[in-house]
Amino acid sequence: MSALDRAGLLHNMSTRPSTPVTWRLRPLSASIAWFEIGVLPQVHLDDPALATDLETSWAGYALRGAVNLFPWSATLLREDHGYREALRSVDRSLVLNVLGRARSQLLLATTPLALEPGLLDQRLATDDERIVRLVRASRHEREVAR
Repeated sequence: MSALDRAGLLHNMSTRPSTPVTWRLRPLSASIAWFEIGVLPQVHLDDPALATDLETSWAGYALRGAVNLFPWSATLLREDHGYREALRSVDRSLVLNVLGRARSQLLLATTPLALEPGLLDQRLATDDERIVRLVRASRHEREVAR
């Protein structure tokens, strides 16, 4: 292959392919669970008993490992993402534990609780079946895909 041929080859290998390329990750579950603090009645974050209650309930969930979280959007249920239902947690303990332990869209079972507004103001979702089961077993609101 001559140097001219090689230059032509490289010229055609751009970052913009001539045909569209699409890909999609399939959901882990047909259900998606999501969390936001706005659904809860007023929470007094400075109450010392609150942190103790949250630690106790967190231990009871017996979560191990990591959970991938992503920003919640209603379009996840309305567009063709593969979810058949969305379960919005309204359980105070579960919502505060998930939001207060999530860091960079990752929830580790061993992450310390931080009841800080910057963390709690997020709207996060997951299709991890362990969390979906916890939400289903607690107080939640259900929305079905259309």
